[in-house]
Amino acid sequence: MVEDGIFRGGGIPYGYKSVDSGNVNKKGKVMQKLGKHEEESKIVKEIFRLALEEGYGQLRIAKLLNEKNVPTRKAKQWGAPTVNVILKNPIYKGVMRYRKEEGDDIFSKPIPELMIVSEEDWNTVQDVRDKKNPKNPNRNENSIPMSTKGSLLLTGIARCGCCNSRLTTTTFVNKYKAANGEIVRYNQNKSYRCSGKLQGKTDCNGQATFSSKKVERQVLESVEVYLSELRTIDFQLEIESIKKKVFNQEEERIKTMQNLLEEHYEELVVLNAEVPKAIMGKSAFKPEMLNALIEKKENEIQKTSEDIKEQEKLLLSKKMEISEMETLKDDLPVWRDVFTKASTEKKKMMLCTLLEVVYISKDKISVEIKAGIKELLGHLYRERKDTKSSLI
Repeated sequence: MVEDGIFRGGGIPYGYKSVDSGNVNKKGKVMQKLGKHEEESKIVKEIFRLALEEGYGQLRIAKLLNEKNVPTRKAKQWGAPTVNVILKNPIYKGVMRYRKEEGDDIFSKPIPELMIVSEEDWNTVQDVRDKKNPKNPNRNENSIPMSTKGSLLLTGIARCGCCNSRLTTTTFVNKYKAANGEIVRYNQNKSYRCSGKLQGKTDCNGQATFSSKKVERQVLESVEVYLSELRTIDFQLEIESIKKKVFNQEEERIKTMQNLLEEHYEELVVLNAEVPKAIMGKSAFKPEMLNALIEKKENEIQKTSEDIKEQEKLLLSKKMEISEMETLKDDLPVWRDVFTKASTEKKKMMLCTLLEVVYISKDKISVEIKAGIKELLGHLYRERKDTKSSLI
């Protein structure tokens, strides 16, 4: 039923309503299915937009919805848990899920009429939230800002060029003592500060703080150079080439591992069939040897299953990277204009789609772009080199 998109009852997810499916059950009762709720689905889109484009977390989204007096379905106010449930529910990309008491959940095929956000956007939001998760052991290794609050554009991307620690925000306040004895504060300046040096977690002997205006000016100049170079290439052709390469390689690896997994299962069936014979002494295998072989085969199945999941995760990551490149392709002609008019939060997320990391030290600012964009530009540089060589 779930695989066919039939609603099994229970709470109706926010953004949907119950409608007649046109089918009847064995008792002659009309079965229900989900349909989009016009007003609620708009709120769901905004929730995902805030998470995707502005980098908002669930608590901040809930607070904003309450400030705008957006009505809830039952509760008096929006809460972070409610927003969390919405952001992680695959129903919004058109996939129904049924949780089983044991074993893996059952998922339907994508149902276009239930899709409120695209699969690409839903997957990207999951990736962003996973990278922000405090329980993620690799949280400090990615370029996604833990929070998009604050005025500095490079928090999450900027790192100390000396010790590789994240650069955080600090504020310098100029002040003077007035004639009446009052302390007057003026000209508050935000700066980047090496967190490793501040907390004493590293033996950093580099500069402690950096002028935000100087750093951001140089980084944005570098970004504009990269964007100018990207505008000179056949973006769509290059993306299609990368797509073909990635999908062929990764999907072939997954297919090979799936075939191996099927072989393991077939061999396990054969080994299990020998158990009754071994008990009666009619098998070529001794019980101890048979148990060892079965255990080994089960371990191989577990290992191969884990490898497949890891490879599928890698493929999904590359698909999202390609999706980001396609979005950049569409935005490229107006990127500067959109960036100039965007909120600080959106500017941070836009930079995250371009930049992998920015290393800042006393003498140098080094900007590293995303691997996919680097590959695109690599093609351009190679073409220039080949053209130059042909002219010599």
